[in-house]
Amino acid sequence: MHTARKLMLLVSMAMAAMAFAVPSASGQTLEATSETTGEHCSAVTVVGHTPEGGCPIHAMSEGGVIIRMHVFGIESTVTTCDEEIHGVSDGDTNGYGFSQVISGNGCGREPCEEPDGSQEVWPAQGNEGSTHAGFDASARVSICVATTPDMNETRCSADIPWRETGEESHQFEGGESSEMPGIGTAGNRCEVIGHWLTESPDTDLELSHL
Repeated sequence: MHTARKLMLLVSMAMAAMAFAVPSASGQTLEATSETTGEHCSAVTVVGHTPEGGCPIHAMSEGGVIIRMHVFGIESTVTTCDEEIHGVSDGDTNGYGFSQVISGNGCGREPCEEPDGSQEVWPAQGNEGSTHAGFDASARVSICVATTPDMNETRCSADIPWRETGEESHQFEGGESSEMPGIGTAGNRCEVIGHWLTESPDTDLELSHL
């Protein structure tokens, strides 16, 4: 059943034309517009379990994305997976990631599910600036992965640094090979290590620093 669901997901992604969340004033210094139309990205709403509106984003990881947990000083690697994700962002760089595909040898995880079996969306919130050198923006992304087939969940929120890499077609890269500490209590927090690149033409987003 999981294989069939992943095949259906890949088909839907191929037919579709990274990453963004709970509105917050901290994201108001960034503006997202459509590179194609020049217009402010529209509001994003979740209809059923699918985000609609906004400007589209499509990102793929380069190499595996490592998720670790730190529980009372003990570090353990949850998984290392390749990742592909679609997303939508509103004009304030808030939105959601969806149609997530995580795979790879030894991954053993899939995106968490809603009670009806559909994938959970991953909220994200864009912010001005980053604690990582060379990056001028970040996205606080909340992810959820589950073991297969028993679906035990691991939830993690982390600030992923982003920067623009293309001048003519606005492309972005996110993350890096160093630790990106998660958001959480000292006794129980996650850590993410990974690098993502947006894909054209499925990304139609331009960021302005206000």
